[in-house]
Amino acid sequence: MRIIAILLMIIFIPPCFAGEPDTVISLPSGTIESGQPSELSVYFFNTGKDPVHIQLPDTLTCLISSNAKSIEITAYGLPPFSQGPVEINEGMFIKRQYSFNVPEELEGAAGMKIKELAVSEAMFTITAASLNHGVTVQAKESDSQKPKDLMNELFSLYQPYNVSFSAYEPVYFLVGTNPEKSKFQISFKYQIFKDENSLAVNHPWVKGFNLGYTQTSFWDLKSASAPFKDTSYKPELFYLSSNINLRPDWMNGLLFQAGARHESNGQGGESSRSTNTLYIRPIFILYREDSRFGLLLSPGFRAYVNNSLLDNRNFPDYRGNFDLDIKLGKADSLVIGSNLVLARKGPSVQVDLTYPLNRYIFKDLNLFLQVQYVDALAENLLYYQKRTQAFRVGFALIR
Repeated sequence: MRIIAILLMIIFIPPCFAGEPDTVISLPSGTIESGQPSELSVYFFNTGKDPVHIQLPDTLTCLISSNAKSIEITAYGLPPFSQGPVEINEGMFIKRQYSFNVPEELEGAAGMKIKELAVSEAMFTITAASLNHGVTVQAKESDSQKPKDLMNELFSLYQPYNVSFSAYEPVYFLVGTNPEKSKFQISFKYQIFKDENSLAVNHPWVKGFNLGYTQTSFWDLKSASAPFKDTSYKPELFYLSSNINLRPDWMNGLLFQAGARHESNGQGGESSRSTNTLYIRPIFILYREDSRFGLLLSPGFRAYVNNSLLDNRNFPDYRGNFDLDIKLGKADSLVIGSNLVLARKGPSVQVDLTYPLNRYIFKDLNLFLQVQYVDALAENLLYYQKRTQAFRVGFALIR
């Protein structure tokens, strides 16, 4: 309902002068108590025909009036913070949230005006603070000088770059039907240039540069000491393009990824294994919004660089120079994914089925049930010449 109200407000807001976005403020729909911290959201809409660049304000000067009494307070921007102008494309909007402390002297019907923004007065109701807050006046005065003192907000305040981290390859923990062949994987990527940085605003193509890290461990849960049989550490630098417009109308997504990856098992002596690859991977996406049914096809081509160690000189014969990723299914239901590899010593295949556990019984469990079948050469580095055949079951965080 709130987003509908905001859109209706945009329709009836007088147009701003050229190059400026329309602005709407939104206050929480629930109870706003006097003397307590609250938040407001500011929506900057680009209703023009060209992209606009704006500098999001770090603070807002708000005048709150109630029962013929007016008090000026400061609202502080909540993370993530922007370090330069932000681009808003045609027909799009950006939302920025602010924290403020409601004056304890006010109660009843109230209105809020913001000095820095040409926006209509926002109306809301202030109720008397509950008696069980246990907050002293001195603490309230301190809270009014900064954003809400919550641990996650403090972490974001002092770690402003954490918004650049995101999921990359699948993250899962799987137990083999033969526990000796259990496996887990973690993976993430880091966007080097944030979207709101001035360099990214002026040169949007630099947003595609990422650092990636994936770690795949093969865990022998059958042995008494449960040792790790091998682990692959895979740092990489890659470029992921935005959606390319030069594509057929029936294709929802066309992207490409290219990068350089190092892979090592971190061991020394005769057990040491490592390889370096340069790769390029186009990505084709078909998706139906009405059914949420999608298909992803991504062929990969790689070349090996400085792969000259005596103990794995012939590694490319087992890992190959070509693979094909396929994902098919519904975004909120069953998805089947497969990876097919062609190599001189023979083909390899991995098939994964994932299903969200919160669909029926486990409504509050944010995990996927995952089933994996592997028939592959070089699944790990240490025993790359041996073919692994395994059936595994477990849980995934990212599929």
